[in-house]
Amino acid sequence: MENLKDDSETLRQSQKETRDLKSALELSFISVTTDAEGIITTVNDKFCSLSKFKKEELLGKNIQLMNSGFHDEAFFADLWKTIKNGKTWNGEIKNKAKYGSTFWVDATILSFTNDDRKPYQYIALLKDISERKNEEEKLIQLFRNKESALNRITDGIFILDNEWRYTFMNEAAQAAYPVKITKIIGKTIWEIHPEIIGTLFESKYREAMLTRKALTIEDVYELQNKWYSINIYPSKDGLAFLIKNIDERKNAEQKLILSENRLLKAQEIGKLGYWQQDLRSDTIWASKEAMRIYGFKAIAGELSREAIGNCVIEKELVAQAREDLLQHNKKYNIEFRIHPADGATIKHISAIAELEYDKNGSPIKVVGTLQDITERKKIEQELSISEEKYKYLFDNNPAIIIIWELENLKIIEVNNQAIELYGYSHEEFVRLTLLEIRPEADRDKIKKFSEEMLHSNVSKIRRTWRHKKKNGELMHMDITSHKIEFNNKTRILSLAKDITEQVNTENELKEKYDDIRRLNAHLQTIREEERTAVAREIHDELGQQLTGLKMDASWLLKRITPDITENAKKEKLLEMISLIDETVKTVRRISTNLRPAILDDFGLIPALEWQCSEFEKRNGITNKITSNVSDLSLNKNASIGIFRIYQESLTNILRHAQASLVNTTIKCNQHKLVLSIKDNGIGFDTSLVKAKRTLGLEGMRERAIELGGLLTIESAKGKGTKLTVELPLI
Repeated sequence: MENLKDDSETLRQSQKETRDLKSALELSFISVTTDAEGIITTVNDKFCSLSKFKKEELLGKNIQLMNSGFHDEAFFADLWKTIKNGKTWNGEIKNKAKYGSTFWVDATILSFTNDDRKPYQYIALLKDISERKNEEEKLIQLFRNKESALNRITDGIFILDNEWRYTFMNEAAQAAYPVKITKIIGKTIWEIHPEIIGTLFESKYREAMLTRKALTIEDVYELQNKWYSINIYPSKDGLAFLIKNIDERKNAEQKLILSENRLLKAQEIGKLGYWQQDLRSDTIWASKEAMRIYGFKAIAGELSREAIGNCVIEKELVAQAREDLLQHNKKYNIEFRIHPADGATIKHISAIAELEYDKNGSPIKVVGTLQDITERKKIEQELSISEEKYKYLFDNNPAIIIIWELENLKIIEVNNQAIELYGYSHEEFVRLTLLEIRPEADRDKIKKFSEEMLHSNVSKIRRTWRHKKKNGELMHMDITSHKIEFNNKTRILSLAKDITEQVNTENELKEKYDDIRRLNAHLQTIREEERTAVAREIHDELGQQLTGLKMDASWLLKRITPDITENAKKEKLLEMISLIDETVKTVRRISTNLRPAILDDFGLIPALEWQCSEFEKRNGITNKITSNVSDLSLNKNASIGIFRIYQESLTNILRHAQASLVNTTIKCNQHKLVLSIKDNGIGFDTSLVKAKRTLGLEGMRERAIELGGLLTIESAKGKGTKLTVELPLI
């Protein structure tokens, strides 16, 4: 008995520690608990505040009440598969609040299982991440804005890397191709357009790639028999092309060429606006397009240098470029702004000019072209603003962000949060690979993950990883990895969160629950052992003493003379013998209730049949029992556990069911034992009982779990109740 008291005190202390731990979790996390069927059993105040529901509106309801419809069936199938296998599930879920609004939570769902690893309860620890999800969406949207800005341009745009491979093509450019963009991106321009090999297009493309200088081409694309103007903008990463269909303008130019020979030079140079200055007469002639750009009447003709100069904003820049051309024959290739003469908004101009010489080698003309690059400048400005916004959000995002290369795992960029958490400077970070911030045991896993991302079409994967700080400290990180285009290459953007404290708390909580279950099983064993000992003492000692007392009373009765004066003594002795008989029956009943001897002497099946008969005899409720086996060999703990569950279920029927018939079924095969007890009583609402967590049902359920089994209850008002216990046979 002293051992029982000590163990009970240990149990109470462990339960107190668990309650304290759960209270601490409720202060730190939003929490909700369900049973194995997803019925909500407990919620804390933070969950009610976030979901806008009252506790009484949630308890007893299925967790599907919170389904926002955002996630597909496969998402929830994976979730339930994970937790039903006794594993912990981590993920982000978009839920629906009471009045139709939604909220995001970062969820960790703990699965509490019995010894057979079958779940009987789930606890979800949640954190409100609605604000972070909105920030993530803004960050990802910034990457899309660049592409969106280019897609808004009506002219075709495509980008080649240094290996001549397509890396981007806007919608206007895609429209000119009969094949899908997925069959173009990654291919070289020579694979897609072998027909331009050996043409002006190829030579100019290669010239731009070699010199890294901007070029403009105007020529006929023979395959379509159309004129195109192609502006080529080199960068360290390759070439960008702006393509315009100039059929209409070229047809007009062709007509003008027939009557105006002076436009021949403009056609050869292939520029949008053409002008020339006679150095001997100092007269300037401008084409129709050049006139239009400057805001004059769109008719080719002469202009004064004063009229042009009045339009130019960067006068010193233009004057210096002209002087360098005339005095030193330096290349004239500049960009400047003008106020058009017609009062239109400021334009950006790209001007190229060169000298023409007479037979003696003396300069006689300056010939040049003009191009209105206002639209291009707007695009460049939009991209610059987008880059600045991205940089600000990237550096100041509350999430930890790491961008890395798939092929070699090299870290390309990190934000301030990553620098602060890991302890590396920015310069140190970008010299590292992902392998150097992982424990050595996990490095093969990240290599495999990189290969998976590289060769699959999956654009987003979420996993939990272990990371290592500069000082060697290990962290648990929840990381969502996105495929992105960064500096014209496919890279990985990883959004990370430090969940080390959360993981440690989860492990501690599970250890506490396991300790309590082991202690409870130990106490059950001790109780049954003490019941057996007490039953044996009552039966052997007290039973023998009562038998001896009855024998003494019978001896006295036989020695009373048949005298009328002795009748009173005789009647008293008879009453005493009757009382002794009743006391013997009571002693036997108490001993049997403490530990039925039939269970130890004949086994589980005869004991259940005896209990069934006793129940019917004492209470007048018909109880039928059927079994497909007559004998069953189980260990003592399993036998007494099943027997006690049966006793408790019959007690519940007697107290609550108002039943007139009970059917007990025992089915057994080589894998499991199934005990079913079904009554025809009034039944009850199982969701309400689950919410109340009644001790009788919880006790039976715990006994089943301790044996590695499962207890289920089926009931409805007016339709009786069925209790089923499934126990694996090993």
